[in-house]
Amino acid sequence: MCLGLHFAYMQAKVIMTHLLPHYDIRLPEGYKTTFQIMPLIKPVDGLPITLEKIDA
Repeated sequence: MCLGLHFAYMQAKVIMTHLLPHYDIRLPEGYKTTFQIMPLIKPVDGLPITLEKIDA
């Protein structure tokens, strides 16, 4: 595994903590995906999401 893996996970958590209170994450209706398992798990199609600003 990568030496910086835990740092990268922490960075992702910090970014999501700042992003989620302000944006709604949406997937296309009826969306289904398959995952690549090795070397790291990820969606094969890149996960087509849209972000919608939450009006406060």
